[in-house]
Amino acid sequence: MPDHTNHQDFYSFLKNKINCDSPVISQFVANRTIVKDNDRIFLNIIRQMNAKFGGDLWRMSFGEEISNQTMLVGIDVCHKGKQSTIGFCATYDPNLCKYYAQASPQPVKGQEIISTTILSDYFQRSFQSYRDFNNKMPKHIFIYRDGVGDSMRKQVIDQELAQLDKIVAMEYTIGQEGIPEENRVGPPEITLIIVNKRVRQRFFQQTQQNNGQEPYIDNPPQGTYVDNGFVEQSEVIDGKFDFFLVPHSVTQGSVKPTHFYVAKNSSEISKMAILNFTYALCYNYYNWNDAIKIPAPCMLTDKIAGFRSEVGTIPSNVDLHKLPFYL
Repeated sequence: MPDHTNHQDFYSFLKNKINCDSPVISQFVANRTIVKDNDRIFLNIIRQMNAKFGGDLWRMSFGEEISNQTMLVGIDVCHKGKQSTIGFCATYDPNLCKYYAQASPQPVKGQEIISTTILSDYFQRSFQSYRDFNNKMPKHIFIYRDGVGDSMRKQVIDQELAQLDKIVAMEYTIGQEGIPEENRVGPPEITLIIVNKRVRQRFFQQTQQNNGQEPYIDNPPQGTYVDNGFVEQSEVIDGKFDFFLVPHSVTQGSVKPTHFYVAKNSSEISKMAILNFTYALCYNYYNWNDAIKIPAPCMLTDKIAGFRSEVGTIPSNVDLHKLPFYL
């Protein structure tokens, strides 16, 4: 793509044109990026193109407690731009690599609660994608709900969890018609985790130097979690608990942890398995070959919500919603 004074506007115009006239996978590269002639840049572009066409750049093992009939869901409401935008994604393959994704505007700017109609439509399409790929329904649904501050958490949990229970009950009653009897399953186990990136807490470690000098204060290493002392609920009560996680590292300043509140867990999966699973998902984002500060489904919902907000048009081709065209 040639250099342009209004680069973002030009990019949005081209993307809109493609999405409206002939929805296909597209990849744009700015001329100023190409002229750098950097092999690492070329490799990253190839990786992104491969991901957009549905290729798995890598696959991860998440441990014995994570069923291969797990559906991973990410939900976020992005408040950038002129209107708030819902971002949604859900895996439909056993390796938790392929996502169905969708985005749409909220009726009111700043509204955090998602309506039943929209959530129901998104989950129905996600379950259909899962059925088409596996010829069966998921046994466990892991939901990461991003963008919810502490003040809104209870309201979001009460309203959206009630909606989810109704949607799941309906889908597992009539949604399994046409599936062989031996592949039918009962209502799934649900694990709902509220994700909050905007926290004030900071954690540090005291590092001892090898040369005998005074110890110094440093950031904690990647993978550090805090589930006692600084949390609201360290003990697991009715499946609920919370923890802080530092999944990534920084080169400057103090690293910001991410807070996770397990609002519901109807499964028998252990607390440690949830911690490890959440940390592993921070490595499963294909646009970065290291850990990010939130699990991959949260980042993908943020990406597609941003795409909808900045570009404006989501492709009408249903198959494209099963590919990360928004990266």
